[in-house]
Amino acid sequence: MQYTGELCPVCHEAFCEDDDIVVCPTCGTPHHRKCYFEHKNCAYAEKHGEGFVWTPQQVTAAPVQPQKAETENSHGHRIAFCPNCGAENPAEEPNCQKCGARLYNNPDGRPAPQIQLPDGSKQPFRAGNLVISPDEKLGENTVGDTAEYVRINANKYIPKFFVMEKTKKKVSFNWGALLFGPIWFFFRRMYVIGAVLIAFLLAVFGFTTTPRLVEQVNATSEILMQAQNSVTSVEAQERAIDATMELAKMPEVQIRVALDFLTYLLCGLFGNYAYKMHSEKQVAKLKKECATEQQYRLLLFKNGGTSMLMGLAAFLILQAGTQILAMLLIR
Repeated sequence: MQYTGELCPVCHEAFCEDDDIVVCPTCGTPHHRKCYFEHKNCAYAEKHGEGFVWTPQQVTAAPVQPQKAETENSHGHRIAFCPNCGAENPAEEPNCQKCGARLYNNPDGRPAPQIQLPDGSKQPFRAGNLVISPDEKLGENTVGDTAEYVRINANKYIPKFFVMEKTKKKVSFNWGALLFGPIWFFFRRMYVIGAVLIAFLLAVFGFTTTPRLVEQVNATSEILMQAQNSVTSVEAQERAIDATMELAKMPEVQIRVALDFLTYLLCGLFGNYAYKMHSEKQVAKLKKECATEQQYRLLLFKNGGTSMLMGLAAFLILQAGTQILAMLLIR
């Protein structure tokens, strides 16, 4: 919806085309973002209990005839039409993918207020004694918009992003990235970096799995099995220890351990910086793609946050890739 020419209920100034506008999730009233946060609530909060819904005063275009019926398109897929803009949407979507309005529970066809999404832009963040306003800049975006994209643990990441932005430092330690490496990157939806890391780790595994190493691993495994079957034999236990130490001293094993450790260490040191750059790029991209503020907020919610499913997929890919390489190289 276009708000140009409408009046902000806080400062009573008309909205311009490039104004940063926040829409009340309850009644749909637009506010200047700065006015909304200074007022700390919707200007019509007292009327929410009466079922108040904001309606535009300016007549900018002929109203779109609302379409509310659920039907099927030419491909047989169930669809629903937005009562606000008339756009076609998959029937399972609760909100319009174009303008963000409710698709259901809106029988009168009026411009529908948005559902209330988790909004990280309404709170300040802290970095030590420094209080970070949601209106501060992180790259091309505001702190608030970046927080809405990060969503999970935004109160931890935003201060780190802000300090890196101001100090121009790229190193900021992250335990999750250190311990889980590419799995953490997939969990935080950084799929390209995660895929590159998995490919590198598999390449290291393949490069260091030599015939000599395979032979030593098989011999060590046999000695360990004998030690397990002879738990009371001191000689068998000593052979198992010696075989394990010999395996650990092999150059292939040491190179693999060193490269794997270095990879995970770099993830821990630069994971926050990579996530900061990724978030800035994605938020700026979504803002350019969206025609309305409502659509922008909705896409921030849908595209940001974390993905446990993708983190699990990365773990399975890494394990399966290792097993497949081992089978191919041991032949």
